[in-house]
Amino acid sequence: MDNEYQYAKRIAEYIWAKCYKQESPKWKALPDLMGILSQIDNMVYGMNRVHPNQAMHSDA
Repeated sequence: MDNEYQYAKRIAEYIWAKCYKQESPKWKALPDLMGILSQIDNMVYGMNRVHPNQAMHSDA
């Protein structure tokens, strides 16, 4: 594997472990760089969306 893939994989695994491990415990990194970058993009987008429960509690 090339350095770019390994670097992106470490980033994706870190984001997954910090933010998605409980809701997606079987997640695995895709085997190519573009796949990993797509996963990172999706995870970052998911971190920015407001979950319904969070929206209810933010008005308090």
